[in-house]
Amino acid sequence: GLVGSEMCIRDRLENLPEYIANLTSDSEPYKLSGARAIRKLLADPDGAPIRQVIDAGALPLLVECIGQAFNSHPKLQFEAAWALTNIASGDSQSTNLVAEASLDRVVGLLHSTSNEVVDQAVWCLGNVAGDGGPLRDAVHSVPGCMDRLLELLHTPNQTVSMLRNTTWTLSNLCRGEPKPKAAFITDEVVRTLIELGYHADAAVAADATWGLRYLASDPVHSEALIRNGVVAGLAARVCSSSDYTADRNYVCSASVMALGLLASHSDVNRQLVLNQGALGGIVRMLRTEGSQSRLQEWACEALASLCATSLASQVGVIMSARDAAGFPVLDTVLTLVTGSQRRPVRRNAAAAIAGLCAAASGDQLEAMAKSEPRSTFTALCDALVSQDDTPLAADESTRVTHAVRRLLQCSRQRHVGLGRSHCDSLLGARPAHELAQLQMKLGLRVEEENKPHLVSFAADADADAGGSAAAAAAAVSSSSSSTSTVDTEGMMREVASVLEGFAANQRATLVAELAEVRNTTAKTMVSKTEANAALQMQAAAHRREVAGLQARLEEAERSAAVAREKLQTVYSQLASITTLVQPIGTTTVSYTHLTLPTI
Repeated sequence: GLVGSEMCIRDRLENLPEYIANLTSDSEPYKLSGARAIRKLLADPDGAPIRQVIDAGALPLLVECIGQAFNSHPKLQFEAAWALTNIASGDSQSTNLVAEASLDRVVGLLHSTSNEVVDQAVWCLGNVAGDGGPLRDAVHSVPGCMDRLLELLHTPNQTVSMLRNTTWTLSNLCRGEPKPKAAFITDEVVRTLIELGYHADAAVAADATWGLRYLASDPVHSEALIRNGVVAGLAARVCSSSDYTADRNYVCSASVMALGLLASHSDVNRQLVLNQGALGGIVRMLRTEGSQSRLQEWACEALASLCATSLASQVGVIMSARDAAGFPVLDTVLTLVTGSQRRPVRRNAAAAIAGLCAAASGDQLEAMAKSEPRSTFTALCDALVSQDDTPLAADESTRVTHAVRRLLQCSRQRHVGLGRSHCDSLLGARPAHELAQLQMKLGLRVEEENKPHLVSFAADADADAGGSAAAAAAAVSSSSSSTSTVDTEGMMREVASVLEGFAANQRATLVAELAEVRNTTAKTMVSKTEANAALQMQAAAHRREVAGLQARLEEAERSAAVAREKLQTVYSQLASITTLVQPIGTTTVSYTHLTLPTI
């Protein structure tokens, strides 16, 4: 049989016709009773009967109760708005019904003289906006809605409840796909979110920072964030504390995610993030584990975005960073590639290393090839042959494969780290199925079927002969003199190997040159950005100085006008006195036509 809350819901549903009848009454007390009863029915935590209430015809009656005709009955409007909020918290169909029937009226409640009615209206709008892009844009489109929400957030001595609900609603108005139109997210909205991110109340700060995180994923909105100085604030929150407990964990999580998303858009953005010192906080988060493992995941994702650079200079900054224990960041990330218990962390760690390898200079590649005690080569190969339920995606596998090839190319050119014997020792202990995967992905060639550990890379076959065409030709000549039959296929493989090695060298040279050009371009862009900012500051200072001088000039003109009036009065009085005291027979002197000097 039914127990507990199920029996309670059943009993209340039996009384639903009575509640509806009360809502249709002309008596305000009856309407209030019906609205309150339906609100309580919809507030059941074990499953509100939203569909039954809608089917009973309660929705239009509740909407009627929040109209202007009942502005003098705030308690009724409060109960009806609360019931509509609960309906809007249901599935998308229910939320759409609430939006279509009541959105304008709910926005109208934002101007109520009752704080609790306003608070409930804000909550209802947050539920509607949180359903997805179309309803979010519908809320944005109601005239005056965003202006009123911002006004509530900037009201002095605002209640904590109002601040929390309004910040949460503003955050929902920034989320969803497709992203909100640029016209909806003004600089005032961005600045308000940035300001609230510093609020003493952790819930307010967290929701505001999540709003910034939602906007950071869009290239257009990210420009607005950067223009309003968001990077410095986010970096400060990431680096300010190593205590990631309670509500502040949500602030740190949203901050590090927002930084990673901003960095993912361009090398210029990556440089801004690095310039603000965010890397130190991100690296420290890589050491979080246990209950904070999600924070580690997001930090690793942000680091992968920073490492997806095309500039060797940024690779150098990242490689020189150290975590709180003093370990190089490369060593920490290599540990995560194979040692983390979370698959997203391992994937993002592999992506970070692959990104560094893609943009690294020759010296930086050599340093990674020599990495100890953890081998970059081994870690990336482990990522390629992972047997997890969610293996690397095609694009991720391609980047990791390219990174391994760059490491091998560096070892061939510089004769360090990953010579053929080193590769044999690293690969020889792998099971046959892993060796088969590497053979397919990296171009491994098994030289002797009975000794699978004797392997080489097709692109590196010339390494055994010193990497030169002459050595390969000598080997072919020696082989043909000792046998009566020329091994045509073998000769062709050797020649093809030499040509491939030559092409690989050319590619490496071109990639290095291209990276250097990109590095110079990015530095120039950053310098121009800083120069423009300085010029704008100077121009603003000059404008303020000119405005001050203009004000002083206007004040001087007003003083001069007063002085002229006083002087004219004195001249008139003096003329009168002279007329009275002038001796008979003397010449009259007129003061009334004196020309006053212009001041």
